[in-house]
Amino acid sequence: MMGDPVQKILHQDNSVLLDLQEQLQEQQKILAESEGCFLSLFENNHVVMLLIEPDTGRIFNANSKACNYYGVRKEIIKTMKITDFNILDEEQVFQEMEKACKEQKNHFSFQHRIAGGEIRDVEVYSGPIKVKGKNLLYSIIIDVTERKRAEAKALEYSKLLEGVMQGVADIIGVYKPDHSIVFYNQAGYNFFNTTVKEVKGKKCYQMLGRDTPCKQCGVRKCLQSKKMEIIEKFIPEINKYMDCRYNPILDEKGEVILVIEQLRDITEQKLAIEALKRSEERYRNLFDLSPDGMGVIRKGKIIITNNKLAKLFGAKDSKEIIGKSIFDFIHQDYVQIARERIKKVMVEGGTNSLKDYKFLKLDGKIIDVEVASAPFNYQGKPALQFVIRDVTERKKHLERAALIQRQRLDTKFPLPEKAQLEIIYLPADIISGDLFHFYKVNDYKVVGLLGDISGKGISAAISNTAIKVMFYEAASLTSEPLEILKYLNEEISEYLGEEYVATCCFSFDFRKQEVKIAGAGIYNFLYYHKGFYCVQEIVKGPFLGMLDTNLFEQKVLNFSKGDKFYFYTDGLEDIFTNKKVMNNFKKCKTISGQKKLLLNILSKNFNIKDDSTWLGLEII
Repeated sequence: MMGDPVQKILHQDNSVLLDLQEQLQEQQKILAESEGCFLSLFENNHVVMLLIEPDTGRIFNANSKACNYYGVRKEIIKTMKITDFNILDEEQVFQEMEKACKEQKNHFSFQHRIAGGEIRDVEVYSGPIKVKGKNLLYSIIIDVTERKRAEAKALEYSKLLEGVMQGVADIIGVYKPDHSIVFYNQAGYNFFNTTVKEVKGKKCYQMLGRDTPCKQCGVRKCLQSKKMEIIEKFIPEINKYMDCRYNPILDEKGEVILVIEQLRDITEQKLAIEALKRSEERYRNLFDLSPDGMGVIRKGKIIITNNKLAKLFGAKDSKEIIGKSIFDFIHQDYVQIARERIKKVMVEGGTNSLKDYKFLKLDGKIIDVEVASAPFNYQGKPALQFVIRDVTERKKHLERAALIQRQRLDTKFPLPEKAQLEIIYLPADIISGDLFHFYKVNDYKVVGLLGDISGKGISAAISNTAIKVMFYEAASLTSEPLEILKYLNEEISEYLGEEYVATCCFSFDFRKQEVKIAGAGIYNFLYYHKGFYCVQEIVKGPFLGMLDTNLFEQKVLNFSKGDKFYFYTDGLEDIFTNKKVMNNFKKCKTISGQKKLLLNILSKNFNIKDDSTWLGLEII
């Protein structure tokens, strides 16, 4: 699920292998005409190739690519055996060679030991061939070590994604295009009364006891449109109305590889609406059956309520809260917001979508709630009906997900002997859309990425995980910030849909004492050099995923001991454009002191409206 970059690697490897098989067929045709031509192709081939004596395992010949790969000169490698490289025991190697000779099998997965003792994962394509009248085995060796590592990394982040989803109250299911179940979150397993083991190999519609896909199949619609699909449907097998949302995950070709289903049981809401149409009495009865707190207010006073709402407010029964002002139960920080929203709904009509509030119980305890409201006529007079859901526990799960998200951030500089790193990471909500990561290229070079995702919440967390995988993949291929941004721009436009990412990518080369900074939506950074601050240096470039073209710019600066670099997201732009703040900031001699100053300012003088991330680096 989280392996989109891995899918690309697999696709590239498969393409290479197909090319190699076609090339091999052509080589065999040429060999029939001229063995000399074959040997020339063998020697000059751009992939690792060996000719092996099947009876002894001795390497009859190796092309230059093979010598370079194994780190052995040709005159030496021709005295060696394939068992000198393959880490399997000799008996197992000869058993596999026999299968290749008899053409029972031509594709093998091995581990080979190269010069220096390093063990690499390889895939081998092998078969019989006759050269100069001698029966040999040809072997084409493909190094797949990086692909294997990428697969392992993708699995790690897939588990993280699954862990994040466990705290979501809605039912979440992940399916393959053939409707096969990948996994559910815990709410899903509870809903279907099943386990991880029991769903293995099953189709989604089989969870309802069906043999074929549903008539209103959201997975099928999502596969066709490649866009989010929303369906509200009644499921007779469980006698429930469900709000169903289907989001596709696309590969680099734009094909759907996974579909994420989000289900919410809206049966009670549907029944509530139908009951309201029939009669006030049935409306009142349904109030008491609702799993959520429900009530009606007129001029701010509670006139109808169900027992669930009374219990939510800490009352013994409905009588204890009827007649009270709804504002008595709203936390003072949200009273003005609530007044404005109620006024807007009553004047403009329509349903007010779910909003987050903090409410007070009768004993003063604070709870987190979601509230939806709509105007209607009660006894011929305008009133407002509302539904309240206690989400305190769900927020705790989200906070746990946020903790996992923070723990996954690279909070230590990969070369601590080269530079000191200080970090400020303040989400505006529970889960941040900001991210930062570092990648150690070698013992003297580090690549970093600072980003701000346009989405929020779980969506941002999922995108954050995907971007980290993409960044690590890009950084493993190139250490140039400009090239990394180009790579990410192509990948993000494919995988994140309409979400954009503002980023700044930078590399520190401590051997050259040179820093390269490329911008893509995060344009400003602060630079301290030889006693002077260069405020708001600008590196232009569009958000990642916004344009197909790569219009990014890059700055190259030299640094020395004591220089400082500061990178920050737009949540902190107001601070660095404030002259008074900057004057105090410059007076701080250390980046740890500057961090303390910024945290103090944020806690007292600035209302955090957006995620705020600040990275301070001092060359030591």
